[in-house]
Amino acid sequence: MRSIQIQADDGTFQALERLAAGQSKSIERLAQEVLARYAKSLAKMDKRPAVASSEPYRVRTFSVGRIKVDDLSNVAEVLARAEGEDYQ
Repeated sequence: MRSIQIQADDGTFQALERLAAGQSKSIERLAQEVLARYAKSLAKMDKRPAVASSEPYRVRTFSVGRIKVDDLSNVAEVLARAEGEDYQ
């Protein structure tokens, strides 16, 4: 088994002390168990598929009205019309 040094703030250390005492374990043993569980949960998260469902993703479409700007290449014009200003 390899050895590592862990730094914990006072609140975390006190919580570990209370938990270890309540379970009749050393702080070292409790820390090993906590780290092992955490590492296993991270490994499970890495193995999850990106999409949980095999069903295709569908989006309902709807009309947003007619296009009010013919050319999107002129950003100044698009912003002016979006803000309700006349572009010249």
